[in-house]
Amino acid sequence: MSNDNHQSKNTAQATIGVTPNVTSSANHGNVGTGGAGKMTERLLAVQVLYGIAMNPGRINNNIVDSLAGIKKIMGEELAIGSGGGDKNKHSLLLVETYQQQRNLIIDRVIDCLAGGEEKWQTLETILQIILCLGTAELMIKKQPPAVVISSWVEVTKSYFADQSPKLIHAVLDRINKKNPPSATAAS
Repeated sequence: MSNDNHQSKNTAQATIGVTPNVTSSANHGNVGTGGAGKMTERLLAVQVLYGIAMNPGRINNNIVDSLAGIKKIMGEELAIGSGGGDKNKHSLLLVETYQQQRNLIIDRVIDCLAGGEEKWQTLETILQIILCLGTAELMIKKQPPAVVISSWVEVTKSYFADQSPKLIHAVLDRINKKNPPSATAAS
């Protein structure tokens, strides 16, 4: 597939309000303690940041406010958290962590990306977002790193049919090895 076709396919899939194809990936979202709800939460977080990146004038620049707005736009079909006040709690945590530690997260990604800053600049926006959110989730340390990495690989498969999931796995694995969770954080 040519790069132009690849990019237009992915851009269309990642447009706000259009849910990526999760038919095959939804089952994989149940890896470990990730669950299908967490898979949906991750996809929502990706769409929030992608919407902000692609439409900075249309969406409020405050990421947290944007998450609330996107949830309304996308409807309850994406709000399948564990119920009540927990709906979209994980996606909010991911987006807030990204917002608060954006520079650190991007630095960690670039540090572990083969080709560094130059490669970062050539990555599609959606891949940059997936890497940043995966890094944010590793920093949160609420799930075992293997589950987090596997889950973000599955998110990537929802958008890409090429080698991108392997890139996500390799970079997140390097980030985890350079910044391992403490023994107490994993329990």
